[in-house]
Amino acid sequence: MNTPKRYTITTALPYTNGPIHIGHLAGVYVPADIYARYLRLTGNDVVFIGGSDEHGVPITIKAKNEGVSPQDIVDKYHAIIKNLLKILVLLTIIIREQPRPSIMKLPLSFLKH
Repeated sequence: MNTPKRYTITTALPYTNGPIHIGHLAGVYVPADIYARYLRLTGNDVVFIGGSDEHGVPITIKAKNEGVSPQDIVDKYHAIIKNLLKILVLLTIIIREQPRPSIMKLPLSFLKH
């Protein structure tokens, strides 16, 4: 029995200052999703990771223009992005839910060879 190869696939992290658009899907998420699905279909062990970029000037500017905190903007658009990706059923990803020191926790067995 062959041991499957292990792959970690990541995607660009959209700023959470607005919803994603067709360019995000066509240029980032769909190609990465196709590749991850292909690798799985060919018997490989794949972890596909995505999330949101919650830091940066665009978020701060949007918050200032809307009279809310940057965290309010992040929470609003992270939820919109996450729900859109779920609705489109494009990705099987680990999306972080709350700020924490570690963005995500992978099973240690995946990282060991």
